[in-house]
Amino acid sequence: MSLRAILEVVLHFESFRNIDLFHQGLYQIRVRINHEQDGQTVPAVPYTHFSATPEGKTRRLRPDQHCLIPAHIIDDKYTFTTRSFVIRYCEEEVELNDAGHFRMELDITRNYTSQPLVLEAELMFADMGIKSGREKQTTAIPEVGENTEFKSVSKQIYKLHTVTNGLHEFVPMVFDEYHFCVANMMIHTVLLDFRFRLRPFVPALPASEEHSKNKQSASSPHSPGPVSFSEYLFPHASKGSGLGSDYDSNEDAIVVTVSHQDQENLSREAEKLHMEYTGMLAHSYTSLAENFQNFAQRCLSVAQRDQFGPAILVHRLEYPGEIDDSEENSQNVLPATTVAVAGVDGGVVEKKRNQKKRKIKFTSRVSEVTPHAVAALLVQDINCIAGQVFQLWHKMLAILPHCSREICALLKNQWESRMTERWGESIFRETSRTGDLAVPTDRSSPVWDVHNKIAETLRKSAHYHSLEPPEVEDMSMYPKMNVHPIVFEQRYLPLLEENGQEEPAPAISRQNHLSSPGESTRSYRGVHLFVLVHGFQGNSFDMRLMKNNLALLYPEAMFLSSNCNEEKTEGDIAEMGERLSLEVLNHISEWCPGNSLGRLSFVAHSLGGLIVRAALPKLEAYSTKMYTFLTLSSPHLGYMYNSNKLVDAGIWVLKKWRKSLALLQLTMTDKKDMRQTMIYKLSQFTGLEWFQHIILVSSYQDQYAPFDSARMEVGMKAENDPKFGAVYVEMARNVWRNVSPEKLYRFDVNFRIPEKTLDTLIGRAAHIQFLECQPLMKMFVHTYRKLFE
Repeated sequence: MSLRAILEVVLHFESFRNIDLFHQGLYQIRVRINHEQDGQTVPAVPYTHFSATPEGKTRRLRPDQHCLIPAHIIDDKYTFTTRSFVIRYCEEEVELNDAGHFRMELDITRNYTSQPLVLEAELMFADMGIKSGREKQTTAIPEVGENTEFKSVSKQIYKLHTVTNGLHEFVPMVFDEYHFCVANMMIHTVLLDFRFRLRPFVPALPASEEHSKNKQSASSPHSPGPVSFSEYLFPHASKGSGLGSDYDSNEDAIVVTVSHQDQENLSREAEKLHMEYTGMLAHSYTSLAENFQNFAQRCLSVAQRDQFGPAILVHRLEYPGEIDDSEENSQNVLPATTVAVAGVDGGVVEKKRNQKKRKIKFTSRVSEVTPHAVAALLVQDINCIAGQVFQLWHKMLAILPHCSREICALLKNQWESRMTERWGESIFRETSRTGDLAVPTDRSSPVWDVHNKIAETLRKSAHYHSLEPPEVEDMSMYPKMNVHPIVFEQRYLPLLEENGQEEPAPAISRQNHLSSPGESTRSYRGVHLFVLVHGFQGNSFDMRLMKNNLALLYPEAMFLSSNCNEEKTEGDIAEMGERLSLEVLNHISEWCPGNSLGRLSFVAHSLGGLIVRAALPKLEAYSTKMYTFLTLSSPHLGYMYNSNKLVDAGIWVLKKWRKSLALLQLTMTDKKDMRQTMIYKLSQFTGLEWFQHIILVSSYQDQYAPFDSARMEVGMKAENDPKFGAVYVEMARNVWRNVSPEKLYRFDVNFRIPEKTLDTLIGRAAHIQFLECQPLMKMFVHTYRKLFE
């Protein structure tokens, strides 16, 4: 026996996009919502769904391969399932426009406003034996039937917070790395009503479960509790105070004399309860009205607004017991409030006029302040406001199918802004002026040591651990705050001409407000080609996650995952660079003929960064197209000053055992004269100055690529080395001799790797994190959009 909040949730799937699914076949998405109550999982009930044909399109007369099985509800599993659709190709996009409508009841005595809901989404797959090539023409639309068996191949879990406040959120539902695809989904929630239940609310169960449940409930008697709404509201009132069933008539109510003191206490409690329950519903209406007007104004076309007409009119919320401001004031009338009335003028929703209303005190509207009378009037007031919320809610549901893509784009921009701000909590930024990019601006202490101390302080801070989760929390996107990677960004400016002196060491500050993700700065024509290059003993599959995360945000871009040097990375770096240049040239001639290439960017890991630099002179014909050069822990200046003896020993063994020329070159032992080595010659190659952005990502925890070498910077060991230090300094300055400081970004990533393994000890774990840590990848591609557009 309890009062319960009635909550409705709509999950609207706008579209599905295949980025890198391994198998062709039939797919669908199955979702369920639940919450925890008394240690049990209580599901939300999907009670209806709708699918809409997009504006300007007509329904097909023949079978549609993207709607072989329509969207439907599976009652005994409490799930909503989108239409089934055939996926054959990479980057294939399917317009869904399917929505599932859930209802659930939350016990308000259990902190219901802060209790999160759990959304479970499963990617379902059925292998239909789809053929490719010539054979596919005979089986263009696979046959499906009742016996078509779907299996769950990937699962995502989200937590929905503050759902009673009204959520209107965009959710990019991205599945795991082996089923990389995205379903663009919108979540809309509303608090509709309050209901008093004499029995605990239990969703309908399957027949077998219902029988066992009834048998169990019959054997265990119900615990005593309130049998009426008035008794629930005022449990401490005496049994002789006129309490009875809420359904008793006035004639049956017991008339009881209440003392003046008891009446005052009851009045105060009644006003408090009235304000709490009607206030929650009023807030629900206000929030819903704001979002509805926003959608109607910004997402509906003028023709659509004209067509809907009064159906998109948002009325002022009518409070029970209101009087006009012109009426005579009394001590029972609350202060005046200004409320807005919205109307439709020429199909545009706008504020029409203001009216001043005054609300009469709740208890003054009761003939006699008794628990029964207060409860009866409170029910009427709740029903009055709930009815208005219900009407407005269904007005919004009516427009969703007609502008789903526009609403999705609007909410997506808002989502990206919030996510960028959230990731900014883990990003620190410093900008300094320098005349020599090869030398650190602050030589007082190693930069990695300063960054490490800041990262440890941040991870221990109360502020960092008290950050509120997003309203829709993707449980796979955000690691725990104590292991979240922390990024330090360093930018550079040229020296001021007045004095030609370097400025003091810059202050490091957290970067919460970065570039606006919703604004596109595209100022070029043609396609943006990203070339992804793997490292030592790697293959093209190593760069797959980075490629997929870039493709997720930039669907119009083109990607080349280089495979020309697979199983050849122990050879000559110059030869590997030549093979890469031929691969890029062939790809451009085949896929970007004529002037269709707009930008050319490179993303490389480890040795791949040196291979790209070796290839650049052969690509000079596209020097004006070069845009972003991004390397992830690449030992650009070799292994001359590696700090891990175990790694040094491993390299020595590989050089002797495998006869690896690449390792000889990286350790600068391929020639007796160090100025004749491959690494030194590479420092003299042209190419870096062609790029608009040069991004060097490193981590001191990664011992596979020396920290200073990955940053192309002179460290303390090189400065203090009288034998080889001068050569190292020359290489660093050779690299930067023609590069403007504004182009360079240095990123130092501080990982928190709790496992103590051999990989952690030798620094390999951090090296691999650059290929596997999706939170880090998402931080980069979302926060620094101008580097990848």
